[in-house]
Amino acid sequence: MRAGIDRVDDVAGTKRTETEMNDKSTSTRNVAPLGLGVSDAARAAGVGRTAVYEALKSGALVARKLGRRTIILIDDLNAWLASLPRM
Repeated sequence: MRAGIDRVDDVAGTKRTETEMNDKSTSTRNVAPLGLGVSDAARAAGVGRTAVYEALKSGALVARKLGRRTIILIDDLNAWLASLPRM
């Protein structure tokens, strides 16, 4: 098999070249994040950072800490958004 020309199936069942399968930058580029920093969580939720920090302080939104970094899991962000009042 010539690398980069013949197509092979990867674990997910999508077609990629052997070169693409060996290139780590290609394989990690399409992975959705499991957690977000405060700024990214605010952007994803369509609110300001202050609203995120207020929700964290009140306990309405849960976060994890890794050193100085605050990480908000996508599931926790979705749960917080779902808990907001409907209009």
